[in-house]
Amino acid sequence: MSSYSTIETVPAAGNSTSRREYNAVDNNVRTGTYVYRLRMVDRDGTFDYSDEVAVVIGDNANSTLAISEARPNPVSGIANVDYTISTPGMVRVELTDMIGRTVSTIFEGNVSTAGTYSLEVSAENLPAGMYQIVVKSGDSVATRSLQVVR
Repeated sequence: MSSYSTIETVPAAGNSTSRREYNAVDNNVRTGTYVYRLRMVDRDGTFDYSDEVAVVIGDNANSTLAISEARPNPVSGIANVDYTISTPGMVRVELTDMIGRTVSTIFEGNVSTAGTYSLEVSAENLPAGMYQIVVKSGDSVATRSLQVVR
């Protein structure tokens, strides 16, 4: 079992019926791979954990391309996603259905600097269902699932 440390605690919204977004920043990282998860605590003290997400920081020969989870997910309007490339070059970001058909091209172009880039993914005109955000750069491909709800 992995060992986890608390990065930040964010108070819950109580009985809010409006959409809430939370975020936290881990400022104490060095080169390496980190695994993150959220611990969600209900008012009655019961809790559950989110899925684990692995993040690679720094130079790593096996991490030429990475993509973050879409936020929010599930989505009914606009979702945000970040991708990181360690080698400049042509990048193509597509939204595909679950059998691999391209639904839309989110971005296609030459990226001249290694780094992290943010994109908006519009789900406003898509039917409810599961999709994949696919990032391609050179021989590398990274994907993340996106659930569209109505």
